Amino acid sequence: MTDSKRIAVVGTEYRKNSHVDVIVSRWLAPLEGDGEWGWPRPRTRIASMYLDQFPENDLGRDRSVKFDLPLYETVAEALCLGGDNLEVDGVLLIGEHGDYPFNDRGQHLYPRKELFDRIVEVFRKSGRTVPVFCDKFLSWNFDWACQMQKTADDMGFMLCSGSSIPLCQRRPPLDLSGATITDAVATFFGDDEAYGYHSLEYAQALVEKRAGGERGIVAITAWRDEQVAVQQAEGAWDFQLAELGVEICGAYQGTAPDPDYPPLAFRVEYADGLCVTHVKQQHRVENWALAVRLDGEQQPRATAAVMGEEEGFFQHFATLCGFIEESFLTDKPSHDSRRNLLTTGATAAMMRARATPGIRLETPELAIEY
Repeated sequence: MTDSKRIAVVGTEYRKNSHVDVIVSRWLAPLEGDGEWGWPRPRTRIASMYLDQFPENDLGRDRSVKFDLPLYETVAEALCLGGDNLEVDGVLLIGEHGDYPFNDRGQHLYPRKELFDRIVEVFRKSGRTVPVFCDKFLSWNFDWACQMQKTADDMGFMLCSGSSIPLCQRRPPLDLSGATITDAVATFFGDDEAYGYHSLEYAQALVEKRAGGERGIVAITAWRDEQVAVQQAEGAWDFQLAELGVEICGAYQGTAPDPDYPPLAFRVEYADGLCVTHVKQQHRVENWALAVRLDGEQQPRATAAVMGEEEGFFQHFATLCGFIEESFLTDKPSHDSRRNLLTTGATAAMMRARATPGIRLETPELAIEY
């Protein structure tokens, strides 16, 4: 580890297994097994921290004392290390988890944009900028996400974001570089917005490499509850691909149906004609997968994410930490940031479509090419 690069953490809450925990704790107390996931030891150090909330099971105050890590009351103080000007070399924005409201579409109103704006205030006052990594998508509000990206572009600093799932190893390996995809079905589980986003990111990281490159998304249609079984029976998506996605995820001992996770499927229509249908397979999988048909091949292909286990402190986050740190050290994102803008917008559009199930929602705002 070197002291040459100091990272400020701006997070929503620090409790067991929160994203602040599984990311930041790895910097504070490196784990021996993380080297097998691509991050042997941190080469930077967490120099300061701001937390927006302190739940009853808060770990932030304890970790601050244990690791002699300054915990500041404001974002500005964290970035300035208690002084008047920017004193860190990177900002890790983790706006996931915490007691924040939901809107009528079911979107969790995490204050990523609000925290980002406070970071930018320090940049402007100090007359310099540093790289910023935003965990998961940029904002629940796509207009705000576009403003965040424009601010970064105008001020000339790296803004990168994204999911840990596309960084996972793929079992079996699947590279779609230059491929012509005729159909695709993604498999996911869990919360519609938070885990549906992971599904969008996982699929996008694969399909963006197809022949012709990415030209954006033109429409999204979502189906909920009983509609999902009806649409499946009517052939709205390729059932064989959906089942292959479940199979490739491996054995999973599901539980009884949970009303907190009702059925959901949504179809993403791309500008080049490709359609990727994301089907939640709750109680059948606990993973993400993508199954595709390729032009000229009779047999479909599929791959699933290889994730870490809770017992290993979710080792796939070590891979994410490695990519975050590399972006800070090189001042370059690990992938095209336009992917994150596209998946941020697609997540917001999916939640809008989910509010009016069965209605095709056109998405001219997602004409994002790369």
